[in-house]
Amino acid sequence: GLIPVIEDWHTKMCYMQVVWKRLYNTSSGVDKGTLFQLRNLINRRNVVSDVSKDTAACEEFMELITVAHILSAAVHITGVPDLEGLSKKILSSDNHFAAVSSIAKTLCSEAPDLCKGLELRLLKSSPAEHGRSFHC
Repeated sequence: GLIPVIEDWHTKMCYMQVVWKRLYNTSSGVDKGTLFQLRNLINRRNVVSDVSKDTAACEEFMELITVAHILSAAVHITGVPDLEGLSKKILSSDNHFAAVSSIAKTLCSEAPDLCKGLELRLLKSSPAEHGRSFHC
């Protein structure tokens, strides 16, 4: 099984501190799309400037914002009006994994800087097939 060790937690916290130092600025509250503005918009008051004060809250917030940006990009590149349309597009496909892979590849081709060196994990519809990945 997986045995978490203290170094993993410290590494993650160091990573989050670097991200926060570069991307989180409390003076950017009026700048649309910044982490601080989004934090205020969705009322995530437990997300603070000092990651070490609540690492879990900062990590959950970063994951939420990352997923939201990816889904927003997927909606944009597929031309569907919203997330429900995206879901219908994927579910109407005979092969859900191929549909998601196609969207991911299109996203990577249209935004190569976003995908540079990024490994995308795509979950297939069957639990036995989970974990397949590809590189952009």
